[in-house]
Amino acid sequence: GETATATPTPAPRQVAAPGSIRAESLQGDLAQQFAKHYFELDVNDTSTSVEITLAFDPQDQPNVDNGFNVYVYTSDQFRTLVREGLTPNSAANTAAGSLTTEGGAKVFRATINSPFKVYTVIVANDSVVPVSYTLTVSNGVLVDASGQTNTIQATTPTATTPTTSSGQEGAGAEVPGV
Repeated sequence: GETATATPTPAPRQVAAPGSIRAESLQGDLAQQFAKHYFELDVNDTSTSVEITLAFDPQDQPNVDNGFNVYVYTSDQFRTLVREGLTPNSAANTAAGSLTTEGGAKVFRATINSPFKVYTVIVANDSVVPVSYTLTVSNGVLVDASGQTNTIQATTPTATTPTTSSGQEGAGAEVPGV
């Protein structure tokens, strides 16, 4: 006789992308050396320049000033980076952040004067110092499709439990006649 064997059923996939967010500003942490976050940049108006600002903390670490940055790639440039196994700071790019000061704080700023519609943005930490950052774009939207940033958790709706001050705790919680 034949014996039926149970075949495990794969868990159903979620329909919505679990943590995909579109925002003009994203916050994240890169704690490990050579850690990277990858984002899509969708440009709003290709007749106007795009400015990307990368604010970061800590501000007092020369290793971060020299080993942390933001890089912007066209799809062709990004494919070349991946195909040739290049690091973000060695690959040809459309723009990379330049260290400057804004409101008394150091930031990296990159500008694309004649933008295409879509870019890949990489925030890379080659330093040994853990870095927290805020990536902001003007004339565009950043897309974190894989939940890399803290912005995801901050904007995910959380269930709220209504509280009542009626003093009747447990009222109506009984299950009749089980």
